[in-house]
Amino acid sequence: MRQQRSIGLALAPLLADGVKVNLIDTPGYADFVGDVRAGLRAADAALFVIGATDGVDGATQLLWEECAAVGMPRAVVVTKVDKDRADFDEVVAICQRVFGDGVLPLYLPMHADDGRTAGVIGLLSQQIVDYSGPVRVTRPPDAEHLPLVENARASLIEGIIAESEDETLMDRYLEGADIDLDTLITDLEKAVARGSFYPVLAAASSPAGFGMAELLEVIVRGFPSPLEHPLPAVTSPEGS
Repeated sequence: MRQQRSIGLALAPLLADGVKVNLIDTPGYADFVGDVRAGLRAADAALFVIGATDGVDGATQLLWEECAAVGMPRAVVVTKVDKDRADFDEVVAICQRVFGDGVLPLYLPMHADDGRTAGVIGLLSQQIVDYSGPVRVTRPPDAEHLPLVENARASLIEGIIAESEDETLMDRYLEGADIDLDTLITDLEKAVARGSFYPVLAAASSPAGFGMAELLEVIVRGFPSPLEHPLPAVTSPEGS
């Protein structure tokens, strides 16, 4: 606790939609990179948690390169989007410059009339998840959100289809066909599993806590199954 940061691996299991998820918290300090590498051998995907007021530091970039070296599927969660001076768009732009063009938002923060961040906009579902009231409400986007949703959604879908290498779906999309949500999610999982497409989610700080349900849904439906992860080679002390 004195360090105010992780100095060793920690495991947090949970159940989401009937799927057991094991979260492995790895140390964020460069001196403990050995534990990070040990965690990568066990993990199926990596979540990079970046504050909307912080940007990307050198340690985060090094960890990204560690994941890239082993072909680890990755996603980015931009947290604290409800804080003063939070700039989701700027953090996404920084991630794209540092991590590559495969970084694309899957959700956008939604702002209320008073400027508060009140929820998220799902680009694939084209639905708003509104947390401004006492309960979480899913509803269609407001008129002012439509241009933003359309532009960001087009870039997202093109990125998913290109990285999943689904040529038949690309042809249908370019011809103007309406692609159903389940098909897009299936291709999202393929793109993420290839380790070249990195969805970005938005989340608030505690106690607001919005964005967590959407994050769990992406982990369950958009991340590769453990069955897709090749088993690591194990060598005995004798070399066999």
